[in-house]
Amino acid sequence: MKHILIIIATLMTAHLAHALEVGEQAPCVELNQIAADGSEAEHCIRDRKVKGQPVVQEYFSVTCSDCFDSFALMNPLSKELDAKATFRMVTVDRDEKEVRAFLSQNKSLISHEVALDSERTATKVYGVTQTPTIFVLNGKNVIVYKHVGIVTEDSAAKLKEAILSNQ
Repeated sequence: MKHILIIIATLMTAHLAHALEVGEQAPCVELNQIAADGSEAEHCIRDRKVKGQPVVQEYFSVTCSDCFDSFALMNPLSKELDAKATFRMVTVDRDEKEVRAFLSQNKSLISHEVALDSERTATKVYGVTQTPTIFVLNGKNVIVYKHVGIVTEDSAAKLKEAILSNQ
């Protein structure tokens, strides 16, 4: 009986840990967004400012040093491609006060809205297990690019190509 319970638990965990991959449809997950000015609004993290634009979802944590290193490449890229893509940051941190303090103290690092995923809803749905993780969605909300781990110049170039080729 003990072995059966272990097998069932393993199967259930494996099912919950499914990570979305390139080619899969990205679901809409409603999260509370914090704009750069501190204002809030709830909306789907895959929404676009302009229809047809790719959406870049960047999952991060306020305690992730690889995320900070990635910001150095992602922020200039998001400014360069602001008219061609909608960039969304999603924090996986559970402590909203800690996130707000981080955003307040690091305004130069974050140039667009940050979605609070304190309940880890999107993190679970998208199967994010490590930060940073980045998804690019095309105009039909299909994942066309995924990157897990620190953003390098090579991965930033691939990300840029995924955005530009999905206009």
